[in-house]
Amino acid sequence: MLLAGIGLYGVLNYSVVHREREIGIRIAIGAQVADIAGGVTRNVFLMVCVGSLVGFALGMILVHYAETLLYRG
Repeated sequence: MLLAGIGLYGVLNYSVVHREREIGIRIAIGAQVADIAGGVTRNVFLMVCVGSLVGFALGMILVHYAETLLYRG
């Protein structure tokens, strides 16, 4: 859980740093902070969902490969 939390923090931090200029401009022209936070959160959630799905799919594929290595029958 700690490793997953650190990973999520890293993804969120990367997203915010990467969009820092855009966020500043949006605040300067009057966007609500809640709208900006919601947009960043949606993007991070999308990245986490895609990463989880890809990781799960690769994990299922690699399980079958690992079984052939461990249990040669």
